[in-house]
Amino acid sequence: MEKPIAVIAFGGNAILDKGDDGSFETQLEKAKTACREMLSILHKGYDICLVHGNGPQVGNLLIQFEKARDIIPVPPLDVAVASSQGLLGHMLEVSMRSVLAEDNMEKDVACILTQVVVDSEDPSFKNPTKPIGPFFTKKDAECLMEKQGCEFPAVKRPDIYIAPRHIHRSHGRKGRAKGRTVLLRPAQRGIFGNHRP
Repeated sequence: MEKPIAVIAFGGNAILDKGDDGSFETQLEKAKTACREMLSILHKGYDICLVHGNGPQVGNLLIQFEKARDIIPVPPLDVAVASSQGLLGHMLEVSMRSVLAEDNMEKDVACILTQVVVDSEDPSFKNPTKPIGPFFTKKDAECLMEKQGCEFPAVKRPDIYIAPRHIHRSHGRKGRAKGRTVLLRPAQRGIFGNHRP
């Protein structure tokens, strides 16, 4: 008989919150704490599919890209999203493996990046409203708005939320969800690419 799968979702703020120092060590410790909380679900006979957000992490990467723009080219937003998904996936996989070892529980852990296809004509591209990353001072926000040619809602860098047209699926995902694997995958939109209907 197949085990039921518990889908657990949390935002990137669960790992990196306002006031945190932003270090990998701090985020890793918070990830381990979150994974320890999930042990009770595993002990009840469930398998786990953990989905996560990445807002603060992608915001921090964008700051790093901006600071280094005179040295290396700034990559597009989807690259920052993919980078932060990989970062969080790595962090959560290390944490889950560590917590499982502490508990003497044998399970595999698999991290899956999610790619979605969106419509390049979606009007949301022209009106980014979802703030990501840290808050800026008014002066810094005005400087970035001038460089990027857009308004910043709530003095935060604007992002776009676009409904996916299609989610690229991994052929092995269904098989991994069965049996003895803890799945880790990004929530919300995934890494988006343009799609024309």
